Amino acid sequence: MTRIVASDVTGTEAVKLIEQGEKLLCPVCAATIATVPENWAPGMPLHGIQCPSDQKHYMIHLEDEAAMKEMRARMRARALKK
Repeated sequence: MTRIVASDVTGTEAVKLIEQGEKLLCPVCAATIATVPENWAPGMPLHGIQCPSDQKHYMIHLEDEAAMKEMRARMRARALKK
């Protein structure tokens, strides 16, 4: 397994590498990037990746596109009812 500095790849590539079992390093403090949730395993939904020392160092938040579209549609519908 290679260790890659997270800033050397795009966010999409970083997430794919994590899902493949690679270890990424924080570009600021060199800590191993952690998954959200921390006990994530293949097959579970991945909500993001972040530096375990400080989220300000490195953080990628993942959204479920279908769920977000549904939520926005519901919010839009509520706003139009008023």
